[in-house]
Amino acid sequence: MLTSLRRRLAVAPAGPSASLPLDAPRARTRRLPRPRPELAGLLVLAAVLNLWALSKNGWANEYYSATVRSMTTSWHNFLYGAFDPAGVMTVDKPPLALWVQAASAKLFGFSSLSMLVPQALMGVASVGLVYDLTGRRFGRAAGATASTKIRNDTRASNRKLNRRAS
Repeated sequence: MLTSLRRRLAVAPAGPSASLPLDAPRARTRRLPRPRPELAGLLVLAAVLNLWALSKNGWANEYYSATVRSMTTSWHNFLYGAFDPAGVMTVDKPPLALWVQAASAKLFGFSSLSMLVPQALMGVASVGLVYDLTGRRFGRAAGATASTKIRNDTRASNRKLNRRAS
């Protein structure tokens, strides 16, 4: 045990072999990540599928649409997710769930697309997030498979919800 400790504490001998290589600054810089064409393809496919014919959905859910409209009228309604303009009734979700939609409606005007496009873009981001989290642990092929699965499941559930609403 004492010899292994001495080996760890041993100082490297002086001389030309102990000097740093000439490309030491380059070794310290962070490497650029390798390009991932499967991720780019999955993100483009998810964006096309999520944004395709988005205006067919109308207001999606009128209850939450009215809440978003109310949230754009005052800061109190925005922070608390108030359904009515007076700010008395709140929705059954945390207000964070509707903040992105309310910010989009405030920025681009209140319309069905200003409410639905942020949701579609968050769906695209979730595909990238699942790819990254799964790919780090299990490899690129597993990341691509998992993100394809979540894209298909999300698309199927969106179709099912839109059929119920109409």
